Amino acid sequence: GERFVAMSVAENDFGDSRAHTVDGDGTVENCIVAAARGDDIFVGRGFDVIKIDVQGFELDVLRGMAGTLERSPDVVIVSEFWAAGLRERGREPMAVLADLRALGLRFDVQTGDNLSSMTDQAIVRHCDAMGRDGQVNLVLRHA
Repeated sequence: GERFVAMSVAENDFGDSRAHTVDGDGTVENCIVAAARGDDIFVGRGFDVIKIDVQGFELDVLRGMAGTLERSPDVVIVSEFWAAGLRERGREPMAVLADLRALGLRFDVQTGDNLSSMTDQAIVRHCDAMGRDGQVNLVLRHA
């Protein structure tokens, strides 16, 4: 069936669109958009590279394209990880990292121009040390 999502856009950054309304921080709900699972859009297709930056909904996107990921055995996924944004959604960042592994994914962390292996605790601490907007890119592959 068709699904719809209420979206909000930050007044100062039109690239900062979110699938929820946040009161008191300059964000206003201003549109309704159609939404679909990746597996419904990418029927029969596989990919080499996927980039995901959806303001704390990255795990939801990956879960919605499990079949696509199965058809993409060598895929490299670059996905934002934003600890504060996850908490705003009521999600625990450490649990999200564990859920990524439960999906059969392993990951390195991009910090600047480098890829490194970090513990989950170190990833969350790194994000938190940068303040509310602190984030890293995770480079995910099948385990």
